[in-house]
Amino acid sequence: MRRGFPHLWPVLLALLSLPAWGRATDDFFDRALERQKAGDLAGAIVDYTQALALDPKNAQAYNNRGEARRHRGDVAGAIADFTRALELDPKHANTYYNRGIARKQQGDLEGAIADYTWALKLNPKFTPAYNNRGFARKQLGDLAGAIADYTQVIKIDPKHAIACNNRGIARYLNRNWAEALVDFRRRAELAPEEADTPQLYVWILQVRLGDSTSADRELAAYLLSRAGPTNIAWARRVGAFLLNHVSEAALLQAAASTDHELERGQLCSGWFFSGMKLLLVGERLAAAEHFQKCLATERKNDPEYEFAAAELKALQ
Repeated sequence: MRRGFPHLWPVLLALLSLPAWGRATDDFFDRALERQKAGDLAGAIVDYTQALALDPKNAQAYNNRGEARRHRGDVAGAIADFTRALELDPKHANTYYNRGIARKQQGDLEGAIADYTWALKLNPKFTPAYNNRGFARKQLGDLAGAIADYTQVIKIDPKHAIACNNRGIARYLNRNWAEALVDFRRRAELAPEEADTPQLYVWILQVRLGDSTSADRELAAYLLSRAGPTNIAWARRVGAFLLNHVSEAALLQAAASTDHELERGQLCSGWFFSGMKLLLVGERLAAAEHFQKCLATERKNDPEYEFAAAELKALQ
């Protein structure tokens, strides 16, 4: 028989159980986080699920499980988790951003834009959300909106090389040659170790703007400065072709080779650059045929594919 204050026993038992319940939830969450960082996504999902069974209102656990599910290819499951996290915490900018990425993966670009916009309302300096929204807008044909988003990234972070490159692509597609040239030059300046392809775009834009002499001189000097690295073999070959040191046949033969492992977009790239060289000397019909062959590669995420599509549309 219990003595003392029997009516306090239920309260005491509840108080004693709370720390253990909380510790168990934290243990599952912490272990899930470590597993996620280590790449054990399946294990992380199991642990987040255990943590949520103990604490169904843990918005961060839903968000993290959503990220794990997205990286495993379960995009629908990820969106469900992000949506539940936002129901619990509607002011979490990262969760809107994560759901935007998942919606983009599903092909729902308008839904992705809506989520990136919410993320930016909550965090106006969230540069990845601007960058991703710019990409989605570009894919939907809203080049002005894309340029505005990339410009906002650059205002926040003037040394954001990727945003400069992305804005250059959008400006090229919008046929703003001089502005695109500025962006690709800035991209090369900010990240010289990754400037090889932007430098090829610089050549195209300079020639297009009527300064082929400077274009040839600058490209030749750049390629000479990068003569050592072997990882720019393709860019060097394209550059040599643009400078008339390599024939079109040799370029396209190299582009079609199955030996290259680092750059699977070489065939699309080869057809685009050879088409541009023809276009710049007035060979419009032949250029259009080359651009069509670039599009036939189905490399839809490559800038050269986008450029070829834009050039072909302008020729029609």
